[in-house]
Amino acid sequence: MSNYAERNLEGHHQVSQADPEPVAHLKREHHKFRTLVDRINAASEPHKKKAIAEDLHRLLKSHITLEEEIFYPAIKGKGLVDEINEGLVEHDIQRFLSAQIEAMDETDELYGARLGVLGELLVHHIDEEDDEMFLEARKAKVDFEAIAEAMERREDDLKAEYRKTGEMQTPELDAEVAERNAV
Repeated sequence: MSNYAERNLEGHHQVSQADPEPVAHLKREHHKFRTLVDRINAASEPHKKKAIAEDLHRLLKSHITLEEEIFYPAIKGKGLVDEINEGLVEHDIQRFLSAQIEAMDETDELYGARLGVLGELLVHHIDEEDDEMFLEARKAKVDFEAIAEAMERREDDLKAEYRKTGEMQTPELDAEVAERNAV
């Protein structure tokens, strides 16, 4: 059984005083992801996995939105193009699996397998961001205060919309993702 949450206290996964607020915010969410993946892996009954997975899907939607709409564009011009492009592809795969899982019944034979793969991909992705992207981002000459403010406003909007409608609408981002993934 995994214990990914232990990583939250190790190396670059820890929130450091040297981390600008946007990086610290994203790392705190990474901590939540590792904990949720551990909880899913530890759950023995499908309905328990599904309840935890619902929290994971909601956090994932918000987290990806903050990264793709605000954080990634702010640092992309600072020499992090390859890391960001890889992050976008990983986000697309996470979105795909998350949508499949949300549409499935938890008793489906592949439900646990898909959820396990999503967890592994997610942990791989956030570990890379902590170990590589965020270290480089800290060196970038960007206005981290403005990024933090924009992320806070956007997150507040997403939460308010979720409370109101039960969904987080991201039409512009959805259009970008569709265009990026057109075959």
